Amino acid sequence: MPRNKLFSLIIGIGVFILVAGGGYYYWWAGTPQYSLIQIKGAVDNKDVTTALSYFDTDAIFENLWTDIQAQVAESAVKDLKDNPFGALGAALGQSMLNNMKPAMKQKFSDSLKESLTNPSTATSSIATTIQGKRTIKVNGDTAIVTVENGLEMRMLKQSDRRWKIIALKGLPSIDNLMSKDTAQSSEPSNDLSKKVSLEITKKGFSDENYQTKNTLVLQLNNLTGKDIQGVKGSIVIKDLFGDAIKHIDISYDGGLKQGESKLYSIGVEYNQFMEEDIKLRQTALEKLQYDWEPSTIIYEDGTRENS
Repeated sequence: MPRNKLFSLIIGIGVFILVAGGGYYYWWAGTPQYSLIQIKGAVDNKDVTTALSYFDTDAIFENLWTDIQAQVAESAVKDLKDNPFGALGAALGQSMLNNMKPAMKQKFSDSLKESLTNPSTATSSIATTIQGKRTIKVNGDTAIVTVENGLEMRMLKQSDRRWKIIALKGLPSIDNLMSKDTAQSSEPSNDLSKKVSLEITKKGFSDENYQTKNTLVLQLNNLTGKDIQGVKGSIVIKDLFGDAIKHIDISYDGGLKQGESKLYSIGVEYNQFMEEDIKLRQTALEKLQYDWEPSTIIYEDGTRENS
């Protein structure tokens, strides 16, 4: 075969491979499987904002809310058979349930973020659950994903070809929305540590410019559904046996976007004659415990929460 023809053939084959490969990737990037992989990757990289972009939180909660109302209605029908005042009780129960909706929605949103932010510590992590064996049935722009542990997800294809999760069934942390604590109060939980969590990622010591300090690198995580201006609180650092070593006040005003995590470095003045400072310096981070007690969160919209 002439050299020119052989060269043209090779070029043609190369172009075909590139076009075919590009076409396959374009198809693959528009599948539910690809979106689920992106969720896992975002969680592994602690990119909560990207992970959350694959969840239609409002739609998931509204679907859940419909199920809750159906359960309440079914229970009311059973009560009517045994109680002549059942209709009145059912009406009051429905009214109370509607009043609780905002608190329950916030609790669900916080639970979802916690599951994506700390999949290893969350009570029932969605991120961990969806990695199991699963079957996917696609019908047009909708898909039903069934995981072997009983979790079922409904997904909807978006205009940008991503697939968003719009409904969840069978996840224990979602079923627990009707917990005793939620049923007793229509107000959101005021445990601020569930809204801004804190981790000590590094401990060190600084001796510069005649100033000696124990140093800590903290990671603050915004688990709320709102942007935060600042947070104030305290850390009680303890030894391996739970005995308090040092109480440190924290005031952070560097801002935290919804779902964002930031590192924050602090220095605590070191006194060589104070036992607590010496112990904090000499104890390895892995042998320390700590309690994070936030007292105030100030949001970008000007509202605040106090513990």
